[in-house]
Amino acid sequence: MISAHLAFVYLSPLLSVSLNTGDLSLSLIEDAIWKVETNRCESDCPKGDQGHARGPLQIHMICWESVCKEKESYAQCEELSYSLEIFRRTIKRFCNDKRLEMILGRKPNAEDRLEAYAKCWNGGANWWKAKPNSKKYKNLNNYWTKVQSALRQKVKEENERHKKQT
Repeated sequence: MISAHLAFVYLSPLLSVSLNTGDLSLSLIEDAIWKVETNRCESDCPKGDQGHARGPLQIHMICWESVCKEKESYAQCEELSYSLEIFRRTIKRFCNDKRLEMILGRKPNAEDRLEAYAKCWNGGANWWKAKPNSKKYKNLNNYWTKVQSALRQKVKEENERHKKQT
């Protein structure tokens, strides 16, 4: 279970992580996924999944195709800002509250959303169909555990940074 701090993070749209990447800001879940995917690699990131995933957030072609717009190129996924845009479109399309309510059979809470975002990003639009005890199910839970760890670490860092400022 995620602490109340992380639930607050999701509910607070103004809370973001400042990065040395120009005007770019990330939510804590975006930062955690970026940390898990490439250890926050910003450019020239190694390709993952036997060369099938690219960029800072390790985007597969099928993920990109599901949310890309006309005149966009898969090569743009190499850029952090564009990778984040693809992540946000993916979450908006496949993890909106209406869909999560259908999946869960109830209204999603903040922790449900964070878990869904991570599992959708790692397992695709149909992540929730993974059968218990299947390899995919275990992999999704392992990925979620890594994202939770990155979230906890970032919250700790942000709390320490905030204490130094006050």
